[in-house]
Amino acid sequence: MATDAEQALWAFEEAVDGVLSLVRGASYGLRLATRRVADLVSRPTAPPGAAGAGLEGLREALEEAPDRLSDLAVLALGDHFRAFLARALDLEVPPPLPETPEGVEELAGTPGALARSPFWVPLLLQLYRVALRGGALDRRAVEALGGGSIEIRYPEGKVKVFSEGDRLALTESHLEEAGRALVEAARAIRLRLLTA
Repeated sequence: MATDAEQALWAFEEAVDGVLSLVRGASYGLRLATRRVADLVSRPTAPPGAAGAGLEGLREALEEAPDRLSDLAVLALGDHFRAFLARALDLEVPPPLPETPEGVEELAGTPGALARSPFWVPLLLQLYRVALRGGALDRRAVEALGGGSIEIRYPEGKVKVFSEGDRLALTESHLEEAGRALVEAARAIRLRLLTA
């Protein structure tokens, strides 16, 4: 079991690095594309008619892209974590991802392993479940994360408050933190499995 857990952790760390690399690349591409389209639309020589409408449609699509990228990254991280759990626990099929750190501990048979998990782990577990159902926060997610509302600090120093029905999109730096927190959770589970 120890060898399986160790190999599962290595594979998971590599998979998280891959997801985060894709997020960095996609975020960079979105920033460039958004600036370029904004320049084209705001120029006095912006094309009229269908070409202008096409650029406007592209701009609207680019505005939604960070939400979609966030959902895809959360789903990828969650799926890789499920694969880690399956391999570490010697399961033939990846299990459904539990909604809470306590649920992960129960599944893995590692009570207390995730007791010190940062906020990103329970948030990612809830966002995974929510992303599978369309992306808007539901009452269950908000209650699991402390009730009422969820506060997230953004890189520019703003704190945004999210509540039921809101779509919570994570930035590139949020996804980096969440991915690293999930790796630490996997390490804690592996360590507990090795000492069991």
